[in-house]
Order: sequence, then C-alpha cells, then structure tokens
Amino acid sequence: MPHVETSHHLADVLEGELAQRFSGSPITSSTAAVRGLRSVGAPAVAIEVSSVSVQDPTSLEGMAEPLATSIARGLQAFKAAGFSEDK
Repeated sequence: MPHVETSHHLADVLEGELAQRFSGSPITSSTAAVRGLRSVGAPAVAIEVSSVSVQDPTSLEGMAEPLATSIARGLQAFKAAGFSEDK
C-alpha cells in the first residue's frame, strides 16, 4: 500500500501536537487499519477522540479550538519537514 510509511510519520507528528494540548494523550501514534483510507492517494490518518468524560457536555465545545489548532500545527510541521510524499 502506498503512503504507509509517510502516513505513520504524519500520525506521529499529529499525536505529538495533540499530546501537548490534551493531558493523558499518548506521545506516539498507534496503528490501526482503516478501510476508508485505503483509497486515499496521499498520506492519510484517522484521528479518534475517545475517553472523554465531563460533568457538563458543553465543556466539550472548549476542546474544538485546541483540537483544530493541534491538527493545523501538525500538518504544518509535516509539510515543513518535507514529508508531503513518500520518497
């Protein structure tokens, strides 16, 4: 499958960004086959947000901005490192 190695690198970069903003997040990514990503012709990852327990469900809205920021910064770091394509 093309882009596997690069996808793993992308996942690690994104996980590192998420771990900086969300306590309890692992520092490195884990691997799981995602059938829907097989047809993507570029590096791809699936981000799973789980184990979220709060008293007030509206407090989850506060997670949206740090989550989006983490993803955006991870993508910027990935592209800056020159990993936009498998070599």
